[in-house]
Amino acid sequence: TLTALARAGSANAGGADAGEVVGRCRHDVTLMEFVLGDPGDPAKAAGRAYDGMVAAIEALAVEMRARGLDVHVAVASGAPGAAGDAPVVPVPVAVAIVRAVREALANVISHAGTAEAWVGVSPAAPGAHAAAPGGVRVTVRDAGAGFDPASVDPARLGLRRSITERIADWGGLASIRSAPGDGTEVSLCWPGPGQSGPGQSGPGQSGP
Repeated sequence: TLTALARAGSANAGGADAGEVVGRCRHDVTLMEFVLGDPGDPAKAAGRAYDGMVAAIEALAVEMRARGLDVHVAVASGAPGAAGDAPVVPVPVAVAIVRAVREALANVISHAGTAEAWVGVSPAAPGAHAAAPGGVRVTVRDAGAGFDPASVDPARLGLRRSITERIADWGGLASIRSAPGDGTEVSLCWPGPGQSGPGQSGPGQSGP
């Protein structure tokens, strides 16, 4: 954030966007407020499923709103989160998910032609990826222009490395559903503790 501020204030800012700089600052303020908040506040604990991971996603939403994208974050009401029952998402997995969400939202800004997006967080439903209790599914959805996934260059890093492979590195599954004129939905699924991870079964298989 300090680097972005310095670039924006220099004569050779290289096209640094004021909204992006403001967004980064608001992102950091949101995270600091979460970290410095009272962890024992029962009102906060009751509504904080997935704890820091959701806080980081909410901070992303604040950042993206400063850049003109209205992001709605919803945590499934059935997700455990009270009385110490919240599922634990390992820090490296949470970081990978949050970074993938950032890339997906940046793609909405750059390509979707819409000013609204939705992020959903819910327990991972048992299915083809052998989800276990404690698994998590995060979706990023927009109702924008959409695209044909089959026509995307496989070397395009935004989709391949920053989203699909980032989740696969930790044994998760990422899939991208889209069609021209029908918006885009990016789904990120981590199957749960003991089911995956580079130290256990190696990188998982990624979606399209």
